[in-house]
Amino acid sequence: MSRPNGLTIQQLLEKHGPMPFVLAAEKDIVASSVTQWQKFGQYDMPSGKPGHLFGVRLVDNHWKNLREFFYDIDNFSVYEAESWEGDIRDIAGMTTSKYFLKGFHCLDRFVELNYPHLIEDISEEGLSKALDDPDLRVMMSGDGVFKFFGWDNRMFLDGEVGIERLAAARYIAGKLNKKVLVKGSVQSYHVSNKAVRGLRDDYELLAVKKSFEFEFDFVCAMRALGASFFQVDVPAPNRGLVILLPKNDPQSMAVANLLTQADVTDLGLHLEVLSSNQAFAPNT
Repeated sequence: MSRPNGLTIQQLLEKHGPMPFVLAAEKDIVASSVTQWQKFGQYDMPSGKPGHLFGVRLVDNHWKNLREFFYDIDNFSVYEAESWEGDIRDIAGMTTSKYFLKGFHCLDRFVELNYPHLIEDISEEGLSKALDDPDLRVMMSGDGVFKFFGWDNRMFLDGEVGIERLAAARYIAGKLNKKVLVKGSVQSYHVSNKAVRGLRDDYELLAVKKSFEFEFDFVCAMRALGASFFQVDVPAPNRGLVILLPKNDPQSMAVANLLTQADVTDLGLHLEVLSSNQAFAPNT
């Protein structure tokens, strides 16, 4: 597997070192810490089109750069909006916040470290005081807006609610073992298991760290081999690249075998497991 004037695939792997790519595992109390699979293949730049991936393919013995539409990428996630009610303790974090929340994995710890004065009174009166907030009253009256990511299994409150008030109220409610009903509408996202299976039927999906130098070397090596592939970014907050290698292309499958032997992350398998083990919004 070589090209006349450049790296072989083996040399490329040696040059770029260990290849495993680790997906973001930190579960901070802000929704941006969750891998945004609902945006997979959904380009932000004006030139990009949802579901269209950049790739290179041999067509009539000519090497072509192209953007090809992938139905399973365009339908990768399932979105549902429905009414929801639950306990205040079901809320794990916020979609946005003016506070720096990175490194906090639960609201209880956040309020203990930053606002201990708000949780001094562990009593019914203390809970009533904590809940006496205009923004909290909105979600208690039925007008709350929530987001739930099935692959993450956590509920986030959407909006600019003061997180310290929310954290204090749910902390005191937990200590009192008292349910506080919250309700409104929930926007739920799930990865489509059907789409994942469709992609895996036709492609090997491998993930590597995003690097301009690696991408350049990889494209050159693949072109010299006459091997087809497509690529798309791993969704935020990750910085990675997904390589899709067509299973009907022997050269591409030979490359896939070499990458797998180099411990490149099998993203297809990861997504199969993830999509098969998703949760649904908790209900009281």
